[in-house]
Amino acid sequence: MSVSILAENYVNTSYMYLENFKKLMKENEPEKAGEVLWGAMAESIRAFAAKDGFQIGSHDELKNFAKEISFNLKYSELWDAFRKAENLHSNFYESRLKIEDVEEIAREIEPVIIRIISLTIK
Repeated sequence: MSVSILAENYVNTSYMYLENFKKLMKENEPEKAGEVLWGAMAESIRAFAAKDGFQIGSHDELKNFAKEISFNLKYSELWDAFRKAENLHSNFYESRLKIEDVEEIAREIEPVIIRIISLTIK
């Protein structure tokens, strides 16, 4: 699969996850919604990596790449959003966040996901 097709697939998956997030929030499923928002963040970062020919496999690789591009782009909001998205990921298993908490975190994460996607497809 070519780099551009792989990046495009990750972008499409990220958008799909964003839509699923909204649906699950309306269904009052904050744990599942947070997990798919985490997925949208992860896929947007994978897309950004894929456009430059990199493939990310593990969670650690994803985390390290997010930190690196946050630093390289001088975009600290990316690292902050990534860490908050990780919190949503763990919440899927621990169920400690209320729907209001997930909504608040999402308001910070969603714009970052959209920006990473826009940097990927420009």
